[in-house]
Amino acid sequence: KKKKDGLIKTDTGHSSTSSTNINLDTAVGIYKTATDNSYKVGIGSTNPQATLDVNGSLGVSNIAYLNGDVRVAGDQITFTNDSASAYIQSADSLYIESDYDNDDSNNKPIIFQTSATERMRIQGGGKVGIGTAAPAHELSVYKAGNVQVQITGTNVSILNISDPNSHGQLNTYNDGTFRINSVQDAAGTQLVLSGP
Repeated sequence: KKKKDGLIKTDTGHSSTSSTNINLDTAVGIYKTATDNSYKVGIGSTNPQATLDVNGSLGVSNIAYLNGDVRVAGDQITFTNDSASAYIQSADSLYIESDYDNDDSNNKPIIFQTSATERMRIQGGGKVGIGTAAPAHELSVYKAGNVQVQITGTNVSILNISDPNSHGQLNTYNDGTFRINSVQDAAGTQLVLSGP
């Protein structure tokens, strides 16, 4: 026997603007708004603020699309609009964490890719690799051929190098000199190199 679709109607044959709600049970309802006479579905909510308002956990076993541009499937969130930028924003602190359940001995990295190529990673132990998937130091930079690391300031550019017992600096000044300081105070021992 062929099954027929069911249909639930309210205000049949009328153009009433009165609030007419459909309560399927105590947790699920279709509610008519008094402002624009539209209907909104509330699950766990008797005052839904969106077309579908779920107060509780929402499970999707296949693919969910948000606004047509955001695809959520399995363990991936994909921004599918190829002509618009995508943003991940927070009004407060923003945490990006790998191995949140801490069951892999800190070996799971955070990997940054562009054009399907890895560019940078932060190892589970905190070492950062740029151009390398196996950073050997706290910061490892690799590129086949020549590589440059640039530090630029409008007045003085400083690279601080220190350990618990000593402190050193590499400085460039806008007077054209390059200085190596043995202490943080510029009045300490210096080796000054200048151009012609």
